Parts: sequence; structure tokens; C-alpha cells
Amino acid sequence: MLQPMKTVNFCLWSLGLLLQAVLLIRITRFRLFLHMPMFAILIAFYVVRSLILYCIFTHLDVVAYNHLKDVLSLVDLVLQIVLALEIALHTLRALPPTHPGRRLHFAAPLTAGAILAVILALAVPETARVPFDRGIVFTALLALLLFAWMTLAKVTGSQRLIAGGLAFYGIIAVLAAIGRNYSILYRSPAGFLTASYTQSGAYLLIALYWILTIRAA
Repeated sequence: MLQPMKTVNFCLWSLGLLLQAVLLIRITRFRLFLHMPMFAILIAFYVVRSLILYCIFTHLDVVAYNHLKDVLSLVDLVLQIVLALEIALHTLRALPPTHPGRRLHFAAPLTAGAILAVILALAVPETARVPFDRGIVFTALLALLLFAWMTLAKVTGSQRLIAGGLAFYGIIAVLAAIGRNYSILYRSPAGFLTASYTQSGAYLLIALYWILTIRAA
């Protein structure tokens, strides 16, 4: 059982690294980094993080390795929040000023939604068998609200594609975390693996989706 899992994990890691590298190349080719620098930074961070965690896995004890993962997860959270802010600001600037209050009209609901996302994330209990990552809940809600806001504002282009991808992955990540908790509660290793691999597969699909759809800004 252990060897097949190692093989699957290595294949997922390799495919993920490949897709992220290809995505980074496309971002560079279409010069998207000039308009969405935080997205380029986030994807580059994912490439570097994947390489670091894989290369040092056998050189650190469990405590040190998990601590490093926690630090990198915090960096990931900050980058995603800054990316959401970058997308929102870019969208507001692109809105046609048909009347003086138009930008405020669209900015107010997003601000309220961000505050609501913080409140809901803080309300998530931390006493589950598998600790529930409040950061994942917050970024998922923030991306979902941002995507809904852009849809209502009839915004198109790379920004909406990025927000939609982040929203989809965020929802899957939250559902996967719930699935892992239930699997621990009912002692189902198969359920735990299914939830984890579903989350990994969702990220691969999003990376592929971005590769196929993102064009020049």
C-alpha cells in the first residue's frame, strides 16, 4: 500500500510542477506579469515551494518539516490576499466611469464581503480531529465573493479567469478538509486519501485551465 501511494504522490507532484512551470512560461510569454504581477509571483512561489518541500523531505525531522510547511502556508495566504486585492483594484480601474458613484457602488459590496469572509473564517472551530485551516476558508470565501462580484459587474478577461480558478479550488479545498475530518471520525483511510487526492486533482485541473485559457491582458 505504501509503495503505490509513494508512486501516486510522486506522479502528482511531478505533474503539478510541470503544469506550474508551463503556466509560468505562458504568463511570461503573454507579459501578464506586467498587469498582474502578484499572480506571476504566486505561481513562481508555488514552483519554488514544491521544489523545496520535495528536496528537503528526507533531510528534516517531522517537527521541523511541518513548521516549514506552516511558514510557507502563511506566505501562500498573504500572497493570495494581495492577489485578490490586485484583481479588485485592476477591475475597479477598468470600470467605465458612467457616473461618479459607480466605482463606490461596486467596491462597497466587495468590502462588505471581505469583512464577512473574515468573520466566517474566524468562526470555524479549531477543535476538529484534523485541525481546520481558517486560512483556506478565508481565501476560498474571498475568491468566491470576488468572482461573483466580477460576474455581476460583467468583467471579462484574465482577471476573472484567475478569480474563478481560485474560487473553484477554494471550494474543493474546504470540502476536502471536511471530508478528511469525517474520514478520521469514522476511521476511513480510503475516505481520507480520496479527499486529499481530490484536492490535488482539482489544483491540477485549475492549472491546466489557466494554461489553456489565459491570454494577453
